Amino acid sequence: MFYFFLFLILGIIFILLPFSKVEMHVVKLKRYIFPCLIFLFLILLIVFSKSSFESAHTGFMLWVNNVVPSLFPFFIGIELLKKTNFMNVIGRVLEPIMRPIFNVPGSGAFAIAMGMSSGYPVGSKMVADLREEKLCTKVEAERLLAFTNTSGPLFILGSVGVGMFCDAKIGLLLLITHFLAALLVGIVFRNYHKNDNTEHIIPQTSKTANQKDTFHISELGIMMGEAIKNSVSTLLLICGYIVFFAVLGDVFQNTGIMQFFQSIIEKFLSVFDIPFSTSSGILKGILEVTSGAKTLSTLENIPYSKLLSVVAFVLGFGGFSVHMQTCSIIAKTDLSMKPYLFGKLLHGIFASVLAYLFMKYTTFFNWDIIETFSYQYHNIYPAGESGNLFFVVITTLVLIAMCLKLFKKAQ
Repeated sequence: MFYFFLFLILGIIFILLPFSKVEMHVVKLKRYIFPCLIFLFLILLIVFSKSSFESAHTGFMLWVNNVVPSLFPFFIGIELLKKTNFMNVIGRVLEPIMRPIFNVPGSGAFAIAMGMSSGYPVGSKMVADLREEKLCTKVEAERLLAFTNTSGPLFILGSVGVGMFCDAKIGLLLLITHFLAALLVGIVFRNYHKNDNTEHIIPQTSKTANQKDTFHISELGIMMGEAIKNSVSTLLLICGYIVFFAVLGDVFQNTGIMQFFQSIIEKFLSVFDIPFSTSSGILKGILEVTSGAKTLSTLENIPYSKLLSVVAFVLGFGGFSVHMQTCSIIAKTDLSMKPYLFGKLLHGIFASVLAYLFMKYTTFFNWDIIETFSYQYHNIYPAGESGNLFFVVITTLVLIAMCLKLFKKAQ
């Protein structure tokens, strides 16, 4: 089936190419590829109309039940904060902390906190707002963008840990490794274009800042209206990407494209001795993180040290649905997507390695020592594990110290 549609695309391109000219330039070929792909996608939506409708409905309900309740209040709060001088004050206070660790202005701490507490794509929106407000340089914003756009604790603990794996401790493991990996990415990116910081942002003390400090209660209605309007616009954009990638994944599944890429992923998994059954969840997670984590949670007879490492990678990478949301959010700025995509790939790798190490070298997070797994025993926290937690904290601090020393030598 896959090769049938491949030949169909090539046939359409061949028919549409102008034969009046003997020379066929590559530029002209590229001009027809994208329209042909869109046309083919529309045809496939008609052919697989039933399953496409179900996928679109699932994606839309995911947006209604999970995204809107969790992100809408945060978006309104962010929009209201933009009308004040709060970010400038935070930047001046936290500059001595953020600059040595991540080489970003103090206002970046607010983007980190909001991104980690709210989830995708609040972090990218905060960075875009900082850049639009001229609170950081282009290079500093790209450093922040590489590690501030993370999944939220509500999704990891609630949806993934309890909802999918029926174990709150699994959610705790994924949450710790997810945030530690993000901070490690931030440390790695502190040397990104280090010599390009020719533009230094000085906290606003001009007339613009004074105007933001002045707040009249009569303006609250106008500010609230603008905040709600901008928040709804951003949420509708997120909805479109979630539904589109849900349908796209269904089309890939029905046409056999998904199976083709699964075979490629399986060859890569064989190098790390990871079961091939995880390839479907990985591929779905590369497209959309929620469906990927859900698929991986249904797999059985796989060592948890390997299964949860794969889940940690999917959560860290985020999926192209999240990346396209980020791309649309930063479209009005001068920021590049390349460091962001590289940062998300590093985030997934770091989270996967940390999850594996935590499960292998600590008993608190080691499920592989248990012979059988039963849902009735989940959500039980072993007593007397403070020593193991202490070991985890010490190991994490040593790892961070080694990274800091490494990059200090590279300066």
